[in-house]
Amino acid sequence: MTDLSIEFLEASAGRDTGLVETIVGIMNRAYATAEKALWNREVGRTTIEEASEWIGKGHVAVAREGDAVVGAVCARMHDATTGWFGALSVDPDRQNRGIAGALVRFVEAFARASGASEIEIEVLVPTEPEPHSDRLLSWYASIGYVEINRVRLADFDERAVDDALLDIDVAVMRKPLL
Repeated sequence: MTDLSIEFLEASAGRDTGLVETIVGIMNRAYATAEKALWNREVGRTTIEEASEWIGKGHVAVAREGDAVVGAVCARMHDATTGWFGALSVDPDRQNRGIAGALVRFVEAFARASGASEIEIEVLVPTEPEPHSDRLLSWYASIGYVEINRVRLADFDERAVDDALLDIDVAVMRKPLL
């Protein structure tokens, strides 16, 4: 990982079609690869419209190597004491180089600076073992996240159930920010 920088995008970046398309492409490719065992069709993680909206609200941070966007994450305050992040994505061609960990540390620092005492993420977890999901849960646990709740996918997003190949739960994981 050389020359990595991470920053929240300015709201005006939501009107930069090329940048938004790059971010959406990274997110959708990363999730298509990671979650292909979960869905009966290709399920895009986000859309141009959704990403533009999140960027416009100042909720998207990007990781760049030089001028190239190589990763992204959505982050915001959930409430006065809890930060939240999701859609953590790294360009599949640049994974396993510490970029995801750097993005997580960045959003943790953002949440801490915003007054949060903890941070939260939701993780899809098939009820039957699935290698990628198992690795993801283990990775989050290794960096201090603890599962605090688990709900059925239908209770979290009932529209997604028809596309699921497996029974899926959503694990809510939190980490204290000391």
